[in-house]
Amino acid sequence: MKKISFCICMMSVALVLAACGNRSNQSAQENEPVAETEVVEEGIPYTVANNYFVNNTVTGDVPAKITTQEDFDRYFGAAATMGEGGQPTAIDFSKQFVIVVAGELTEYPTTLTAKSLQQKNGQLVFTYTKEVAAESAGYSMRPLLMIVVSRDYDGEVVVEED
Repeated sequence: MKKISFCICMMSVALVLAACGNRSNQSAQENEPVAETEVVEEGIPYTVANNYFVNNTVTGDVPAKITTQEDFDRYFGAAATMGEGGQPTAIDFSKQFVIVVAGELTEYPTTLTAKSLQQKNGQLVFTYTKEVAAESAGYSMRPLLMIVVSRDYDGEVVVEED
């Protein structure tokens, strides 16, 4: 009986050590920087910012253009997730600014998708699409779409839903 208990104990220790070993390798891979996808179809290049949310203390509208870290932190929080691409998109406000589309609080799952960023009549025109689910999710959410743009293209921002 002692031999069986000892074997079970040793197997348990081996399983725990193996699991810890796999978890540390996985964490190392997750912490590696992930290349962001820059969108350059036609018009001005931009990067869609991922893993951010509108702070629950924000009650009014969110500005369409954010140019400083201080303003950004007033409106948004970061939401890191596990897995590939889980880190929030890096933003360097000395070289970049952010264009934001923040929807109203809703119970209907809503997807906002970037379509284009173009310069028209001295303005930056950001076009996006919105898709709203037919059924309630049973909880509230605030849809958010954020793109990061180089300061080389700085200008007045106009946001249009397609």
